[in-house]
Amino acid sequence: MMSSTHPHSLTLAQALEHMSPAQLAFFDKLNVELSKIESFFIDREGEGRTRSLQLRQQLEELKDHRRLFHVTKSFLSLLYTTDWAISLTSMHIRKINPQCRLICFRSLGQMAQSG
Repeated sequence: MMSSTHPHSLTLAQALEHMSPAQLAFFDKLNVELSKIESFFIDREGEGRTRSLQLRQQLEELKDHRRLFHVTKSFLSLLYTTDWAISLTSMHIRKINPQCRLICFRSLGQMAQSG
């Protein structure tokens, strides 16, 4: 098995000792640019986390709306199949004839859209 350290490897401090002033200046400039890049990506990561949280919240809201839609759809189906509906004027439950169902359900749909 090979050793994880190379026999000729130097530490950063040892490498810097052997550099000329021009090389050190170049190395410092590279280090400054690397810091800028790192800072840029740290900022983007933070923005990504914020956006991810917003999207998760929106997804939960959509799930809630979907559940409400299915409950409402099931309730309206039940009303349609049992000949019972809510009177929109008196807000009492009353039996209606089949010809009035369509009008009642259109009104309920308009109420849901406006609400």
